[in-house]
Amino acid sequence: CKAVQTTVEVNVPSKIGGTGEDMGKKRDLMTVEERPMECILCLHSAGYHAMHPLYDTCGKEGRQYVLKATKSGIGGKPRRLAWVHTLCAQMLIQTKGYLYGVDKDGDWHGCTNINDEDEDA
Repeated sequence: CKAVQTTVEVNVPSKIGGTGEDMGKKRDLMTVEERPMECILCLHSAGYHAMHPLYDTCGKEGRQYVLKATKSGIGGKPRRLAWVHTLCAQMLIQTKGYLYGVDKDGDWHGCTNINDEDEDA
């Protein structure tokens, strides 16, 4: 998995569909320590499957979504990056029509930002 040992810049706080003046002003760095196996859209987490980062919003302010730490002790999980299975992402796109993400070059498609339009002018 090419994501392992990469450093990812995330928004603080990380919230799905985040907007407003505070979105993207504070950032944190997280490192992908191991191959992602947990999909936040389904309960299947056994075996290796194609995974994709889930972004918190579209546009230049969008960063990979961060899951909060869950209860400590047995079964607890640390703060971690959000990932989705390829098939789960495709199903969500087909049924709901949306999912935030980028291509391998970090570009997003199908989402326009007012700031992006200003830069083109």
